[in-house]
Amino acid sequence: HVAGAVNITHTAVLDRIDEIRELQGNDPSKPIVLYCRSGRRADAAKEELLQAGFTRITNLGGLKDWPD
Repeated sequence: HVAGAVNITHTAVLDRIDEIRELQGNDPSKPIVLYCRSGRRADAAKEELLQAGFTRITNLGGLKDWPD
């Protein structure tokens, strides 16, 4: 995992939305960076975060495509 990353599965985003808001200092414009193995689950999480009002979300894609 990326240093400082918080592991939240894509299926838990909405259940943990208050925690995510707190981690962001209740500022929906703070950047959030997502990644997973393939990029698909990160994309699903991105859509949920956008619907929850977060505005600066980047999906880095899948770890399987990153260089070692």
